[in-house]
Amino acid sequence: MKSVSFQDNSILRIGFEKDDKLIISNYKSIEVKIKSNSEIQQDKNVVLEITLPKHVSSYALLGVEYICDNSVSSLSVEIRYNDDMRFDITNNYNVIVGLLKEYAEAVEAGVKSYFSENDVPKGKLIFHSAMQCNVRSSFSIFFVLTQFIVELCIAKKNDITDFADLYQKYKITNPNMKEKIRHAFAGRLIS
Repeated sequence: MKSVSFQDNSILRIGFEKDDKLIISNYKSIEVKIKSNSEIQQDKNVVLEITLPKHVSSYALLGVEYICDNSVSSLSVEIRYNDDMRFDITNNYNVIVGLLKEYAEAVEAGVKSYFSENDVPKGKLIFHSAMQCNVRSSFSIFFVLTQFIVELCIAKKNDITDFADLYQKYKITNPNMKEKIRHAFAGRLIS
C-alpha cells in the first residue's frame, strides 16, 4: 500500500489489490440497488485506510471491488459486515478486522449520499474488507471514507496526486461534509 501524509498529520494508505488478511469472513450483508445512469468499462479494486491523529473519530479501513456489467440497468451494492471479528495485533492502533453493523449502515449511507450527487455505473460494488478501532472509529469516519473510496474506485483516480484534492473534499472537518454526516446520522436515527 502507498502512504500519503498531509500537513494536519493525517495519513492515507491506498492499495489496489485485495489483502486476504482484511477480508470480512462469516459475513452478513446489506444490499442496495441503485438505478444506473452511466457506464464504466473497468473493473477495479481499492483498499483505503485513513488515520486522523488529531480527531476523535480517527481510524477506518475499507476495501471495495467494482465489477463492470453493462448488461444490467442498475448498480448492486453489497456491504459485508460481521459480528465475529478478530484483533490485528500487528498494528499500533489496536484495530479489529471486520465491520460492525453500525458501521455497515454508515457505509450504506455514504454510498447513497455519493450516488445522489454523482453518476451511477452499471455493475456491482462489493465492500469486502474492513478494519475498525475499538475507541477511534465512528459512523462519521466510515461515512466519509465510503464516499472517498467510491470516488477513487468509480472515478478511475489512480494517481497519487489526486489524493490532496480528494482529501480536502472528503475531509471530516469540511463544513459541507459535516452537514452530510449530520443529515445521514439523523436519517439513521429516524428509521
